[in-house]
Amino acid sequence: MSNVASFKPYGRGERVYVVLANIVWFESYSSNCDSGTKLHLVEEVELLVGESPNDVANAIELISYSPPIIDPQLEHFVAQCK
Repeated sequence: MSNVASFKPYGRGERVYVVLANIVWFESYSSNCDSGTKLHLVEEVELLVGESPNDVANAIELISYSPPIIDPQLEHFVAQCK
């Protein structure tokens, strides 16, 4: 399953869902009093989102980090040992 991020729309519209692996690079973008980020995706697709480039970078880092899966019984045992 691919990692998907949800971004605010650029201007008006619905939320935008992007497969993070498809983002090649991104840059700040503004026009007509709206600002956000232009995503450059695979196959030369460009997509505008209403998030700042910093927010896009944070989403990529957050989604790409996968914390280890801990068995609930083991987690309970570790909590008892503290």
